[in-house]
Amino acid sequence: MPKMLMNLRNVPDDEAEAVLQMLEKNNIEHYQVPPSAFMISAGSIWVQHDEQHAKAKALFDELQRERAAQAQADWQRQKAQGTQPGLFDALLQNPGRFVAYIAIVLLIVMFMLTPVVQLFR
Repeated sequence: MPKMLMNLRNVPDDEAEAVLQMLEKNNIEHYQVPPSAFMISAGSIWVQHDEQHAKAKALFDELQRERAAQAQADWQRQKAQGTQPGLFDALLQNPGRFVAYIAIVLLIVMFMLTPVVQLFR
């Protein structure tokens, strides 16, 4: 009976491709379920046979450790070089999102304070 190895929700394409290549390289029979039309399901990667799932999971965990170590090394290198993006860089990259978040926060604060203000009227 097939077992799911990986849900593809919020998974970058390069990571999903690396997992598929790892399964191919180790001759683990698998299949990929594509995302649904309205993204109700994000898709997934399944291992075909139960007896191969433990091996696939161990290889997947090792791949995740390697990717995490590489991401940490990249972050440390960027930090040492002074090229690590900061808050201001994120704001410049997507100012519309920043304005929307500020508007939502202000709206929530307004709704929270309205009863208190009305008490003192």
